Amino acid sequence: ALTIRFAGVMTQANGFWATAFNINDTFPIGQVNYTIYANDTLNNTAELDGNFTVRLDNGYLCLSSTSCEYQDLASAFIGENNTNQSIYIVQGGVWDSNVSITLTKAIYNAYGHAIYINATTPTTLNCNQTTIIGNGTGYGISVDSHNITITNCTIHSYSYGILTGRDTDNLRVIGNNVTNFTYRGIFLGSIGESNATVSRNTVVSNSASIDAEMAMYITSNNNIITYNNITVDKATGITTYGYEVNNTIAYNNITILNGNFNGISLTDNNHNHNITGNFITTTTANIINVLNSHNSTIQYNKINGAGLNAHGIYATGKNITINYNNYKNISNTISAYSIYALGEFINVTGNNVTMPIITESVNYSWIENNWMREQGQIGLNFTTNATVKNNYQNGTADGIMLYYTNSSVIEDNSFIGASGSVYQNGQYRSLSPIYIKGSNYNTIRNNTIISDNSIDFVPSQRPIKFNNFTRNIIMGPSWDITYSPYSANNISNNNFWLNHFRGNGISNTSTDLATYCVTEYINGINEQYGNFYEMTLP
Repeated sequence: ALTIRFAGVMTQANGFWATAFNINDTFPIGQVNYTIYANDTLNNTAELDGNFTVRLDNGYLCLSSTSCEYQDLASAFIGENNTNQSIYIVQGGVWDSNVSITLTKAIYNAYGHAIYINATTPTTLNCNQTTIIGNGTGYGISVDSHNITITNCTIHSYSYGILTGRDTDNLRVIGNNVTNFTYRGIFLGSIGESNATVSRNTVVSNSASIDAEMAMYITSNNNIITYNNITVDKATGITTYGYEVNNTIAYNNITILNGNFNGISLTDNNHNHNITGNFITTTTANIINVLNSHNSTIQYNKINGAGLNAHGIYATGKNITINYNNYKNISNTISAYSIYALGEFINVTGNNVTMPIITESVNYSWIENNWMREQGQIGLNFTTNATVKNNYQNGTADGIMLYYTNSSVIEDNSFIGASGSVYQNGQYRSLSPIYIKGSNYNTIRNNTIISDNSIDFVPSQRPIKFNNFTRNIIMGPSWDITYSPYSANNISNNNFWLNHFRGNGISNTSTDLATYCVTEYINGINEQYGNFYEMTLP
């Protein structure tokens, strides 16, 4: 049966008969059919059949027209363009905006929150290079479900470019552009297992007027972060935070333009991470910053930059491996180090460095097969049980410094150079191929030392005792070994055995041997090609 919605009189204007009316009625979702009947005063009649579609206004995207406003992503982009409304993807499947006439590389202005995915089955969002533009707030795409793929989206000017909820597993973020974000570009915020793959994305926030925090922020486990290009101004490149494990951060290109921010930062008990093959440039902060991490590997990274008081790799924790990293232009200041490690069981192997390798308060470390140039050197500070082996140093710095270090072995190294002087503790001192202060029970053997300056024994509040020097080749025009003056301290019982001296042997610059109290044992055949002065008690 037909239902009459309106009956009225038409008027003529410009040769047309027309009327306007308000129905003030409701219609079911979907297609609504209608018929218009008309007659005039001469009883002439006419009728017109037609239909219209009633749609929801909830911003939902799914296959059901009775539940969702949109059934395809292209229509959703068009319908919500220049609005403050979000698009909510609530059903799984492949949602592809590859529409040939309207949305190929279209621009969708969505202020606040743009797209929210909460689907119960696997879902792919393919933007086909559609640009989603915000106003610096909210999120571009938010995910709160499992097995989601986000690809080919350009997300511009949001607080968060891509944001995941607390219970999101098996996310894939592939080939997207996240630009001009104001807080965090991509945030993997799941709690617990995540198993996300974030790859081949470009994340850029290079405006000096924007104080963004992080390009990528990870608070979940078992993620693979690879082949991304990150350029940020005053923001960290990639950060993991919390008790996360088993994340791989590999082959990313990261540039920090300005500000005191790290290239990669692992903070607060992150364990079992793999940082491999990244190319990182920063200006003022540590390039790779690892805090309280266990069982993590940092290898094959190319590191460029760092500034005053900043380091190439700064690592604290246990069972950390730092291998085969390549450093370039790591500052021209004495306060920056290529590698600075604290903790236990630290392995530093095969790195190419331009600034010092420093271990501090480390028990058990292996520093082997590193190549040190420019200001590269090895420093063992308050370190025990270190093995320093097969390293090659040729630069303008000390070769190796033993500073309150005990029970360590330094063998088969080449220390070449160490000429000139450095200003330290308010005075100048000569650079030394081996600098020993307050260190005991160390073995120094089979090293080749070529230097204009000598091996320095520098007394302090702690004695220098029971160090063994065996089968070293020491060549230089000056004294081979120098004892510097210091009152009321002991340098004694150090053993020299089968060394090959080509300088002037051992020199004592102390003016008070009785106070200095030196007793040394020069045993065996120490070959010497200059004037050799043995030190004896007065």
